Amino acid sequence: MKRISLDSTFVAITRTSLWDDPEIRAKHDYDYGHGSFAATYAETLRGAPEWYYPRIPEFKEIGDRLGRALQEAVVRSKSPEAALDDAQGDAV
Repeated sequence: MKRISLDSTFVAITRTSLWDDPEIRAKHDYDYGHGSFAATYAETLRGAPEWYYPRIPEFKEIGDRLGRALQEAVVRSKSPEAALDDAQGDAV
């Protein structure tokens, strides 16, 4: 996660420990006039409940399928629209 975050513009870091890392802070700590992005994001993660995934039995399968769709879009084996449309079709 750290390498990916340092080598790209990826800022959806879900590990709170990385937001305290000096290298991550140096690259991704923006201030758009409302204070530190990194501090606010890390605070949000610390306040998130551990059960934030929907508590339905189908979620594991749907979440896995969504993950595959996102990967297809990222590696450009499908357009984002096609990947998500296919995932939605599989989930319905």
